Amino acid sequence: MRSAGQLLKALLASSDAEQQVRRMPVQDLFLLVKRVGLSDAVELLDLAHPEQIQRMIDLDIWTRDRIDTSRYADWIMVVSDAYRERLNLLLDELDVEPLLVFLKEHARFHVITEDMPEALRDQIEALNVTETPDGMFFLEVAPGDPYEDFIRSLVDALYRTDMRLAQRLIFGHIAELPSQLEETAYRLRSGRMEELGFLEFAEALAVFQPLPSTPPLARRPRPPSSTPPPLLAPGRFIKRSRNALLAEAVAAFSSQFPDDDLSPELIALTNKVMVVQRQDFGDPEQQAHTIQIVLDLVGLGLELVSRGHLEQAVEALRNVHPEWLFRLGHTKTLELQKRARRLEMSLRPEFRRLPGPHADSPLREVLEGLKGMRPRYFEGLDPDGASTAFVTFNSVRQLELVDRKLDVLRATYRFVFSFLAIEPLEDDGLERSLVRLHRSLTPGGVLLTATAQKMLRGVFEPRPLTGRQLGEWLPMVFQGAHVPGRMRELRVDFEREMLASARAFDEEFGEEEGGGARHAEQFVKTLLADLKESYGALDERVSFRVALVGGPVYLRPEAV
Repeated sequence: MRSAGQLLKALLASSDAEQQVRRMPVQDLFLLVKRVGLSDAVELLDLAHPEQIQRMIDLDIWTRDRIDTSRYADWIMVVSDAYRERLNLLLDELDVEPLLVFLKEHARFHVITEDMPEALRDQIEALNVTETPDGMFFLEVAPGDPYEDFIRSLVDALYRTDMRLAQRLIFGHIAELPSQLEETAYRLRSGRMEELGFLEFAEALAVFQPLPSTPPLARRPRPPSSTPPPLLAPGRFIKRSRNALLAEAVAAFSSQFPDDDLSPELIALTNKVMVVQRQDFGDPEQQAHTIQIVLDLVGLGLELVSRGHLEQAVEALRNVHPEWLFRLGHTKTLELQKRARRLEMSLRPEFRRLPGPHADSPLREVLEGLKGMRPRYFEGLDPDGASTAFVTFNSVRQLELVDRKLDVLRATYRFVFSFLAIEPLEDDGLERSLVRLHRSLTPGGVLLTATAQKMLRGVFEPRPLTGRQLGEWLPMVFQGAHVPGRMRELRVDFEREMLASARAFDEEFGEEEGGGARHAEQFVKTLLADLKESYGALDERVSFRVALVGGPVYLRPEAV
């Protein structure tokens, strides 16, 4: 792949450079300018149409509903240099309001009148001012202002190219309030941005709203555009889509319907998502990341609608709007998110107020992924378990897998907190210990700690173990515990007793908890494996003060 500098050099060297530049999608041109840097893009901007320049300025100078005048200054300094001899043509096409907002921040104009008192004139001339060529105004710029030289040269250039335009701008600068100018500029910019799919934040937010129970939003076939799609258009990423059905369906769609183009709708959808996520429109990495999110959820929605059948998927692409498919996929992830929240709310308040998420790994990561506006899938659930990343849900298989994991979590909560009836304790020390050790209260930690207290004190309660108690308990559950650092196998009777309680729960509640799945037994097996991993190699002669025993934790020796 060529660098931005190489692309620019090849573009400027072509015989029809101006035509190529003016045919470029605005977002591609903008990304190229950002990659090479504004100061090195003068020749490129000299070839661009003023309308393209205006839209690039729209993309770059706004922070929500406010103009970033320093960014605007960067643009106007470069484009005024590029359009040095055609400044009037440029400003006829560009919105003047951002320029006036910038000038109000850095300059002041004083009107010169015939009856101006000499004392007032002398007072103004004592300031850092210059007189405009028509003798109608004094231009004042604060000494040391970083834009002083540019502002004075800009005003001179305006007078040289179009005196009436210069006068009109100055009178506007004097008469208009900054708030009025900014409001007008924002309104004009919003209309142009909407054409690219960059809606107002409140409107764009609709793409992440749950889909109501309504028929699919129909789409109309769109003929391919004569303008090439942006280099970062979603269509260019589909072959690498994480949803295989989407890639196959788009390829089949393009073959069957060559006169129908999905690109404009996918581009507009991507731009809406970028607005909602408040991303930098000039950052190619952020754009590529957003495109991946769009394709993931469109692919998920397509798989849901077509039930995995290619022919039905192609038909859906032809007749159903991509935004509806996106929202369908997102809605299904929100349903998992709601279920996870209901599960956590089912815990008693005494437990909920302690640090969470209240689940052992990998259910802990499942809950982490389901938080936030955009629920994500934990790739550690995949069969190979090679990745621990969080990604956008992109397949029905992922939805089903997480749903089953939530079945396990529901059974785990009922097993530990209802069936075994381990009661929470009002223990401020527990909360402090959890916070200090950056740990969370989990069913596994509660069960192991309560079991340890039962074996040590005859009381089944999740009260934190002291280092001495830990040292007493480990030999009771590990074989060969008398050999420091060599505790590898659990005692058979301890393991058997733990599994027996889980099987008793499964026999009584298995059907209710998910079709006879032995969720509690699997939970206990995983917990015992974690116990061996976490504590099996510890030197029992070293004292530890821990909040809870259990789960994959790493503890530091600490005096009791």
